[in-house]
Amino acid sequence: VVQEPDIFVTIDYRPGDEFETTALCGATVAGQLEAMRLLLAHGADPNLADSDGMTPLMVAASLGRVLAVKELVARGAYLNTRHPRGSTAFHEACIHNKPKCAALLVKLGCNRTLQTNDGRTGEQLAQARGHRKVCAAVALASKAAVPESSASPFQIFYRDLGGKHGTLDGVCGDDTASAV
Repeated sequence: VVQEPDIFVTIDYRPGDEFETTALCGATVAGQLEAMRLLLAHGADPNLADSDGMTPLMVAASLGRVLAVKELVARGAYLNTRHPRGSTAFHEACIHNKPKCAALLVKLGCNRTLQTNDGRTGEQLAQARGHRKVCAAVALASKAAVPESSASPFQIFYRDLGGKHGTLDGVCGDDTASAV
């Protein structure tokens, strides 16, 4: 029996503390890029948040999974989706000290001026936590950023006749398996 790729599953990671997530979020957490690709190819929604409000892109950014961020954006993940507390994938990369993901999101045209519900940008959150590498990476990446107003998936990605999805190889940092 084949199930829909966006079915929620309940995770009980501490006694009495449960949340629901999708297989795509689970594959992202586990760093399983091929599983992510398979789920996306079979219709998983790259913008469907878990019960905590985290999208797969937010999860990937918070864990520093550069290749996962690239894959999700290539497959239609929205850069500026807001968590209930107001954060975006960019905020998550800044909060969790993931300079390569923060820089990649800036280069892709995320809105760096969005503020969390308590009024802070991702850069302000990184500065408050002493994440100097994030701040430096974001400053450098902002010089090469695609303006949000002019960015479109068709400007950033390509599709060849074989149906392969475009990639962002070379856009940001380390593309080794550890960066998944």
